[in-house]
Amino acid sequence: MTCGSVSKRGIEGAPDLLIEILSESTARYDRVGKMQLYARFGVEWYWIADPREKTLEEFHNENGSFVLIEKASGDSEFSPKLFHGLVIPLSKVWEGRH
Repeated sequence: MTCGSVSKRGIEGAPDLLIEILSESTARYDRVGKMQLYARFGVEWYWIADPREKTLEEFHNENGSFVLIEKASGDSEFSPKLFHGLVIPLSKVWEGRH
């Protein structure tokens, strides 16, 4: 993973992973505007969690554009490629959401 460098100002450079939790008011901007911006500036992985639709998506930056790698929904399990062997039961993520 490459997060850039540490300077007197702090950590500089794009993060390896950004996780966005959608809200109804910003979902379109998060999926289009932010996604394009993050890809252009070199964010390697972008996850989008949609509590309303109960989905979790994993995107990977390939040549400046994000490509969907993994999508899980409902009560299934999310197994991100970024963290080999990690299994996230979405039933726990969405627990308490109606």
